Amino acid sequence: MADGISCFLLTRQWRDVGDDLQLVFWAASDRGPVRVVVDDQKAVCFVGRDVADADIGVFGGAPTRRPLDLRTLDGAPVDGLYFRRQRDLADTRDALRGRGITLYESDIKPNDRYLMERFVHGAFAVEGEPLQRDRYLEIRNPRLRRDTYRAAMRRIALDVESDGLSGRLYSIAVHGDGLATVFIVSDTPVHVDDARVVVCADEGALLETFFRWLRDWDPDLILG
Repeated sequence: MADGISCFLLTRQWRDVGDDLQLVFWAASDRGPVRVVVDDQKAVCFVGRDVADADIGVFGGAPTRRPLDLRTLDGAPVDGLYFRRQRDLADTRDALRGRGITLYESDIKPNDRYLMERFVHGAFAVEGEPLQRDRYLEIRNPRLRRDTYRAAMRRIALDVESDGLSGRLYSIAVHGDGLATVFIVSDTPVHVDDARVVVCADEGALLETFFRWLRDWDPDLILG
């Protein structure tokens, strides 16, 4: 696809899959939900050039070390450390911290670094081969670039009424553009003037009915 699909970022995550690092981004587009999957990424941080390889050791998977034309705020040169898994980076960082050795930018998540390097903070265009999945498009290992797309997103506000955090569930109310619905547990019919009321026999029926409605309505944003 030469022009790609214009998207607006909704969620981002990373996960270690076996010995590899995978990034997943969900986005809204004029073609519906888009899931972007990026495989075989590296977890990246930086270490002072004066730190010997022997001092770094191998506390997780062994990183690849590369000299870079970068410096700390104090002007000290640094090298890049590239790990196959984010877990290995975290294990190495924690072990070296106890020995007084700093790994710079080790707190930046790999999914955030991926977006930052492409100057993406909201809208982006994705170029790749889209695969039609169940109710969404999936594009694996595409090219991403910054874009100015403004998504027309479906939004709902959610309010849950219950008896504390561990007590009974009474109702779930949703409100959005042209939408006002209340799912409620009741033995008798309930009527209100400004909302549609869905009466459910018990908590299980309420949750099942609500999640079925949520899947069909398929909002991009849930506020609450």
